[in-house]
Amino acid sequence: MGNLLVVDGYNVIFADAHLSQLVKSYSLQEAREELVRHCEREESVKWERIVVVFDGQKGVRSPGHGTGEGSVEVQFARTSADAVIERLVHDVRQDAAQQVTVVTNDRMIRQMVRGNGAFPITVAEFFATDMPSGTSRSRNDYGTGEQDNRISDMLPKDVVERLSRISSENMSESDEEGS
Repeated sequence: MGNLLVVDGYNVIFADAHLSQLVKSYSLQEAREELVRHCEREESVKWERIVVVFDGQKGVRSPGHGTGEGSVEVQFARTSADAVIERLVHDVRQDAAQQVTVVTNDRMIRQMVRGNGAFPITVAEFFATDMPSGTSRSRNDYGTGEQDNRISDMLPKDVVERLSRISSENMSESDEEGS
């Protein structure tokens, strides 16, 4: 199956200036269609499969998109887009040879994606990426767009150094007691 790109549809629309302006100037439908068109251009160059997930119900008209093999798949979530994204990531990651990348600025989804062995990228990174076809993507190719929320990232450097020293001293003492 190969590399899968999962796009958190409405999160992308409202995080991108151009797409959110389409919502204001025209309609949400126009913004959805523009996002799918962008994904179709991306797919032919970078991805073997793209799934765009929107929160929604049957009454919402699906964006127009190609129907042949290799077209962008659009899914409207019955419950939430988050749940569909989590299921897609989990299902595809069962095959370690497949790589999944998820486009979202939603911090909780990004953490879930990382925890399941997939690669989150921000909306800005998605629209800025310019990788040639066949280029291998790895976690180091993308900035996370956010910190990993380690306490050491939030504390002043001198405090982190002191805590590290204390921890090292405690580890040495416990090693000596065990001998």
